[in-house]
Amino acid sequence: MRNIENNIMKSVKIDRNELLKIVRENKEKHVLEFNEAVEDYKKAAVIVAKHNLKLVNTGDLDKIVQVKAFPTKPISYEQSYTRAIRMLELSIEDVIELEDSIFNQLVLDEWNWKSGFTSASLMYKSLSGSI
Repeated sequence: MRNIENNIMKSVKIDRNELLKIVRENKEKHVLEFNEAVEDYKKAAVIVAKHNLKLVNTGDLDKIVQVKAFPTKPISYEQSYTRAIRMLELSIEDVIELEDSIFNQLVLDEWNWKSGFTSASLMYKSLSGSI
């Protein structure tokens, strides 16, 4: 459980029901964040489209070349949570041992995709002010 040399915790044992509760809460939070990102994306898309139309309607090639690309659409990672929840529901263990990387994902909600998701969400919000 502990790496004595570095005094770093490498794994932890967690009550399965407590872990299920945490992962379900993280999933609910992600769904809300995704829905908010979708709404912000829609607003940003309208702003980009209006901006682009304005540039194109000038007929000026120097202005038309300034047409902005649409940002990539939001991606839901709900299935990551659903899969983890189902695995925990089907586990016959009452106590689950988590390695530190899995602990980071399931408990701390620090998935490998999380920073990209958060950055994209912030970009949708800020896009309207940048054009």
